Amino acid sequence: MVLKLQIDAFHATEPVARVLEEAACDRLFAKSRLILRPGGLAAALSYYGENPAPPLVILEEAGEDDQVMLGHLAALAGTCAPGTKLMVIGRGNDIATYRQLVALGISDYLVAPVTAQEIVQAVLVVTSDPAAAVRGRSIAVFGARGGTGASTLAQKLARFLGQAVEEDVILIDLDLTFGTSALSFALEARDSLAQVLAAPEPLDEAMMERLLIRQDKHLHVLCAPPSLARSHGIDAEALEQVIDLARQMVAYVVLDIPHLWQGWTRECLCSADETVVVALPDMPNLQACAALFETLRPCRGEDRPPRLVLNRVDAWRRGQLAPQDFTEALGVAPMASLGRLAGGGRQTEALRQLALQLSGRPLTHKKQPSLMAWLRGMRKRGGE
Repeated sequence: MVLKLQIDAFHATEPVARVLEEAACDRLFAKSRLILRPGGLAAALSYYGENPAPPLVILEEAGEDDQVMLGHLAALAGTCAPGTKLMVIGRGNDIATYRQLVALGISDYLVAPVTAQEIVQAVLVVTSDPAAAVRGRSIAVFGARGGTGASTLAQKLARFLGQAVEEDVILIDLDLTFGTSALSFALEARDSLAQVLAAPEPLDEAMMERLLIRQDKHLHVLCAPPSLARSHGIDAEALEQVIDLARQMVAYVVLDIPHLWQGWTRECLCSADETVVVALPDMPNLQACAALFETLRPCRGEDRPPRLVLNRVDAWRRGQLAPQDFTEALGVAPMASLGRLAGGGRQTEALRQLALQLSGRPLTHKKQPSLMAWLRGMRKRGGE
């Protein structure tokens, strides 16, 4: 969840100012505008006497008498629009004062000293909408270089994900020029994604359902059949609406992101619940991975690091690097090391386990039949 908010934060002390600055750098505020203002509660009361308040205001009171603080907050609440939420950072820890704050309509009260993470979590709680639709999990797949097989992996991952967890999945092919999803799944080539992004009217679920193509029981595909007839630019806000609507409709959304670096590709890779970088086991791919991980780690945070999948491992020997080489250089072990994505029992199980890892569900391993069970099956078939 990436918040889109305008937030005013009035600090009274330097420690709280530093914590607010740290919180403003959190990835959840990447699309928000958090403005720090000095002076604390008293400054906010003066400022909003002449200026409209944003949707969220964070206030630090600098140890005033409780009744003075409550008086200032009551006056401030009277000047703000009904929808404005007020969060207060204070030093008192008195239950009676807290109840009076709740009675005034204060959204939350944090006792100093506070951490940046505490502020971020409080903002999430205050701004959450209990009636909002639950969003499905988004998984972005991106090749470290061209030709790594990232699109093939995205397509197989989307199919195996639906089968493994028995939930609906939408695969969105974002390569508007050379998309391969329609060809890979033998689907009718419709310029559906380009239509959605170019449509002047607001996107709704009914329109999305008309454009999605069902591939199997759980998998639906939003195709981008290859077309050089016109230049396909992608508007970041229009794409965000498409992804958000897809996440409201199904449990999982897999994004097949073409190998190009633009603002919208970076945004997808930073904001997705899971980002998978697909690489071949050679030195050019290792160099590309190093640059990608250096860029993606700050915007994704420590709790959501980018993932690495090595493809076509052992497809050739000369010049091939070992998975350990990537681990040592990047500080992260590959989630999976795959051979050519052509099928086979071992490969199928590897893809299934990869899908389960990315799903956030508990891992399960397919139980292999015992020799005795196999013999009993053979005898039963022989007696038929």
